[in-house]
Amino acid sequence: MDPNADIPAVTFNVVGGPVGPLYPGAPASPVEYAVTNFGSSPVHLGSVATSITGTSVAGCNAAWFTIYGTQPHTLNMTFPTGTTIVTNTGTTIALTTKPFTQDTCQNATVTLTFSGAK
Repeated sequence: MDPNADIPAVTFNVVGGPVGPLYPGAPASPVEYAVTNFGSSPVHLGSVATSITGTSVAGCNAAWFTIYGTQPHTLNMTFPTGTTIVTNTGTTIALTTKPFTQDTCQNATVTLTFSGAK
């Protein structure tokens, strides 16, 4: 059994609005997220990993984007019942410059996924 599988009450949400602008050569943009404990008891998170799982535009490849910062990010926090805590992890995202046009990524939304471990 996976020791990290039992974190049912925790949700992750990107905060601060859209990240950007993301274009080849632009500085990496910070990714902040909020962790909410909807459960009936405190939940401890040892670390959180951020990954890119897709984009909103066909032809804009998620692999063209890069997550910077230590992954997973060490959090080592306990979240009391009913609380939301915003974290600044030092994680950033950028559209990596490639030797071909990346125009398909103009106005694309990048889907981020967060996973927590005890």
